[in-house]
Amino acid sequence: VLTKGTDYNYSIWIYQDELYFYGVTTSLGYVNAGTTASIGDGTWHHYAVTVSGGVITVYEDAAVIDSASYSGTLRTTEEDLHLGRPNYTTSFYMFEGALDEVTIRDRTLDTGEITALAEADTQVCTGAEDTDAPSAAITAPGGGSADIGFVRVEGTASDASAIESISVNGADAAATDENFSTWVAYVPLSEGDNTLVVRAEDVAGNVNSSADSVTIFYEDTCGDDTVLLLAFDEETGGTALDWSEGGLHATDSGTGRVIGRFGNAGQFDGSSASQVPHDDILSAPDEFSIEAWIRQDTGSVDAEFILHKGYPANYGMGAWGGFVLFGFTDSAGTDVNIFTPDSYADGDWHHVVGVYDGTDLSLYVDASLVASESAGGLTPATNTQPLSIGGLGGLSEFFTGELDQVRVYDEALGTSEVVELYDEGEACPLGDNLSAGATATASTTLNPLFTAENTIDGDTSEAGEFDYTMWLTENGVNGWVELDFGEVVGVLGVRWANTHNRTFLNRATTDYRIVASASRAFESEGVVIESGTGSLETDLVFHNALPASPIAARYLRIYVEDFEGVGGGINEIEVFGLE
Repeated sequence: VLTKGTDYNYSIWIYQDELYFYGVTTSLGYVNAGTTASIGDGTWHHYAVTVSGGVITVYEDAAVIDSASYSGTLRTTEEDLHLGRPNYTTSFYMFEGALDEVTIRDRTLDTGEITALAEADTQVCTGAEDTDAPSAAITAPGGGSADIGFVRVEGTASDASAIESISVNGADAAATDENFSTWVAYVPLSEGDNTLVVRAEDVAGNVNSSADSVTIFYEDTCGDDTVLLLAFDEETGGTALDWSEGGLHATDSGTGRVIGRFGNAGQFDGSSASQVPHDDILSAPDEFSIEAWIRQDTGSVDAEFILHKGYPANYGMGAWGGFVLFGFTDSAGTDVNIFTPDSYADGDWHHVVGVYDGTDLSLYVDASLVASESAGGLTPATNTQPLSIGGLGGLSEFFTGELDQVRVYDEALGTSEVVELYDEGEACPLGDNLSAGATATASTTLNPLFTAENTIDGDTSEAGEFDYTMWLTENGVNGWVELDFGEVVGVLGVRWANTHNRTFLNRATTDYRIVASASRAFESEGVVIESGTGSLETDLVFHNALPASPIAARYLRIYVEDFEGVGGGINEIEVFGLE
């Protein structure tokens, strides 16, 4: 913070979250006093040090935080006093932060005087009071609309003294330069027009009077174009939530959850199924489309139902030996189906879309049209029976495999729309996956095969002994893995998957804490997104952590605070939000 001379007559240093006074006596002995302080929490603090009668006393905000005795006399020096660095370097030990009203006296202040200085709202010596309001402006966006219910807002600000805080519609901004000269905030949006207003307050309590503002339009379109959208993103089975406006949630019968194509997926074991109660909105006599991501390791010699609406089927999709079939049954009981020419039971995820436009049936796999045929003038029968997923009425011809993002449309999708769905990937995403471009580090690593980078590699396999796709702590050691996004981003959600350490099943995180920080000062100013307990999962799932409001942060850590077996670890981390 400051040093007088190379062999200090006196100096103040910060080490991590600790603040110290150092001096050197005429006999060249070091003397010091100091302890943990509030440095690094992003707010202003008053520090004072008194040296008198062989006693050093250190104050923070008028409270004594340490005191130490010394013998001898402090040496003097004719070398310069430097603020923000030692006088022997301009490249390291450099102070990062802001200093104000640095005052050195040749007498000892008493506690009352230090308290008065710490509590003062006027400038030292002049007694001038800051009555000038800060200014703040929004530089981006300039208006328009938003795709998701949050927006990144950037701006500038200035003030005669120091700015204490900036917010936009109540969302706190993070400084991206000194004294909020530039800043960024991540603001939640409501349906319709949103007028974004910036508020700036300085340390004297002055608030900007003419607030800059822009208008952003937002419309929540998640699930609007579907009559059913099951993402199977829950952490456990029981209920599969319908993300469409109809809210036709499915009841699971033995259906589990595993890591899917996006987030989690429904796991069907050849005896499980999910069922959606009938609603007239599910009946599609004229045209319809069915979309799903499908994964099977091996095909069955028997027919397997992926999805069907009643029997005779209003519409349906199934698999047979890995070949996908799609179609309907007419009112006379005649089945109208088309098949893929190839089997897709290869262990990989495939995007499958079946379309009936009132005349023809079309079947797409991974955005390519693989089969089409005329319905021959036949039309689908309608019924009032439930919609079943994973089995025929939930009673027979069960599907074995995994399903993700099952969507039903009461319209015929065109080829360009199918390609767009395939390219877009996840339904109703919560921003971009920010971890894809992050740098991952860890406090501890079992060995070079289990690095922190494994947590953002997109590979969640732990089936084989030679799968090295996770991060593991050293034996018997807690630790953390940290993601650095390279700049301040808006964190809207975190997905993370535990580990079981491959075929050994001897490692898992049992107590964890997820913390985000703009400055990497996790303990002093970090925002806890979630903390909880985990377990040794043989079938890994993604756990979802959603902060109550967007968090402006550059860094994110997941702390492993306890573990099961011989150590802890994490398989994968996905962070969603806005850059």
